[in-house]
Amino acid sequence: MKIHYQLIALIVITFLFGCNLKKAHKSDKADSLEVKTTDNTDWDNEFQGSFIYHFMTDQTFQRERTSEDIKGLDYVNYFAVMDYTLHIFPSFKSKDDKNLISDVDKQNLLSVLENEEFKTFTFSKDNNKWYLKSLVKTLFNPDSAKGFIDFLYDFSKDTSFRNSHIKFPLKFTYLDMEDLKDTTEYLTIQDLSDFNFDIFRDKYFCFFHSGLDKIDNADRICLLFRGIDNGIFLLYYFERKDDVWQLVREEDYST
Repeated sequence: MKIHYQLIALIVITFLFGCNLKKAHKSDKADSLEVKTTDNTDWDNEFQGSFIYHFMTDQTFQRERTSEDIKGLDYVNYFAVMDYTLHIFPSFKSKDDKNLISDVDKQNLLSVLENEEFKTFTFSKDNNKWYLKSLVKTLFNPDSAKGFIDFLYDFSKDTSFRNSHIKFPLKFTYLDMEDLKDTTEYLTIQDLSDFNFDIFRDKYFCFFHSGLDKIDNADRICLLFRGIDNGIFLLYYFERKDDVWQLVREEDYST
């Protein structure tokens, strides 16, 4: 299959985005210096790039772009300790779909799991500027709830559970860097004996999405992992049949 040049452009954008998130930020605490921020409206053109970077790392900008109804936030650059960002789509997306990593026009959500607390930040656009409009905090208990995130937690933590929720042979497509072509293989359970999918191991589990209700009501889910300061570009496709989720396809276009 001939590689599509749109994918190369997406990977370049992903690399630049990742460099920005980690550049000069060794701590996960946001900069608390009282420095007047240059409110560059260009940042608002890319929510999951320039805007979220400045929102996470510049406390003055954070306050300027937070609704007055939200008080006493402990701002943290969640991405400073992570190797990737995760995007969850309530449908199957193709790597060549131009909307795969594009911003939602009027609203974006970022959910963060830290210990047993689940936070969902809702950002909306007013007059072409992004603002944090709401923050909802709930307790996370994967034993009592059965939404997709709870399934994902079990899939991540329990090898036996994971193997029973993979459709074998698993279709695996990757970018062959020598001839820049897509290559497809079909993996058996033995091929995945070293498969590490513990995405809840880090201090924070964060993901961008368009609504938890949309995720839980979907029958097809696409997970996109985009590297921060590295070339990670992974897609995992899950499908629900008879109320049971399965991983049905994996794609790796990392560089």
